[in-house]
Amino acid sequence: MLLRTAVAGLLVVLSCTASAQTVLKVFAGGPSQRPDITRQLLADYMQRNPGVRVEVETGGATSDLQRQ
Repeated sequence: MLLRTAVAGLLVVLSCTASAQTVLKVFAGGPSQRPDITRQLLADYMQRNPGVRVEVETGGATSDLQRQ
């Protein structure tokens, strides 16, 4: 629930500042942090905002794995 709220808040801010050729990069943690949910939310966002492309990067669930 917290992840959905955070992503929704981010999308509201981004929709206010996005231009016609905007590419955004979003980091989602490892599998335990459900990057599949983030991807679906962002796919819905891109469908509603055709001038924005969002690239999702995934990494480890811990800060040590993310640094690697």
